Amino acid sequence: MLYDFTLAGGASRPIYNYYKHQQESAGKRMVLLRLFTRRSFLKLWYYGFLSERIIINGLPCFNYWQVLLLCVLKRGVVIYLHEAAPHVEPFAQRHALKFKAFCWMLRNRKVAFVSEWQRHYFLKWTTVPRYKIVYNNINFPYEQKAEKGKITIAMVGYQSRYKNAGFFSKVADEAVNRYLPYEFIWIGGEGGEMSQMYHSPNVRWLGDLEHVMDALNSIDILFFTSYGDTFGLVITEALYKGKKVVSFIENGLAPFVSKLKGCRVYEQFDESLVLELIDQVLKEEVNVKEHRDLVEHLCSMDNFKSRLEELFAMPDE
Repeated sequence: MLYDFTLAGGASRPIYNYYKHQQESAGKRMVLLRLFTRRSFLKLWYYGFLSERIIINGLPCFNYWQVLLLCVLKRGVVIYLHEAAPHVEPFAQRHALKFKAFCWMLRNRKVAFVSEWQRHYFLKWTTVPRYKIVYNNINFPYEQKAEKGKITIAMVGYQSRYKNAGFFSKVADEAVNRYLPYEFIWIGGEGGEMSQMYHSPNVRWLGDLEHVMDALNSIDILFFTSYGDTFGLVITEALYKGKKVVSFIENGLAPFVSKLKGCRVYEQFDESLVLELIDQVLKEEVNVKEHRDLVEHLCSMDNFKSRLEELFAMPDE
């Protein structure tokens, strides 16, 4: 399995969970190879041609011509994508020739999308005849009761433009202007473009936390502001804990979230609209079993493996 980013984010945790599971439970030998480390490309050719199966995890791997060439020469390759417009379009503009080769790979190799929404996005670039929706898996969090107190509304993610820390800040400001008893917190470190984003003093910016799942125990609502997020891993983690969710519509989980009690989806970055939706979900009871059944259906390791096996079983070109 090839990757080229840290193992902490939502784009890498599912594949790392799968790697650990296959190593420990299934007894299968797997190699997790981070590109652009010392001698990584020598290992790429060595393990690439010895391996029956290769998973290329994410668009950043295609920054390297070696990966593109391996895709051309090798069968049994699955491209596991996590990206959409915020990452794909800059890549297409900066690396036009590599992106053209990448689109050829999508037409001629097997592709795992993390949501139907993401698959529809890629249709604007190319056809993808051999694909499977492989929802991200999660480590199901243990139960822990939260202490009662102020109504806490949180977002989890890097403080980047597409995670929309600016809009989160504006909603917090509007809540203060209305004297609403809410506390807004953001869990996640700096993600670039910090000088171009508004950071409200009415938000507690907690930075990176070692145990995000523990922090989710103490919140009331996950306010998911990210746009162009192909899945939204933290949404599933919050749902499994029985938390209420208010999410922007442009992510892979929005069609599921919109049908759950205690959850809402918004289509415009409108502070008044979001505060109205927050008020609505606070008045509803969450069906925790319904939330957990959905998350287990989408994100269990058994279902993740099954969908991946179905994709590997598809014939190559």
